[in-house]
Amino acid sequence: MADKKTISYRVKGIDLDLDGKRYSEGSTVELAEEPTGKLAARLEPVDPPKEKKQ
Repeated sequence: MADKKTISYRVKGIDLDLDGKRYSEGSTVELAEEPTGKLAARLEPVDPPKEKKQ
């Protein structure tokens, strides 16, 4: 079974209730699908951490 890739988003502008959990402004949430509609307006993608080159 393949693992679903999740994308991290930062909540902006308001506190957000999603799937029975409250996320405050500035917190991050991981979603398996890209948000649409009003939800998309309240979330911004978080850049994945860059790997340090040695």
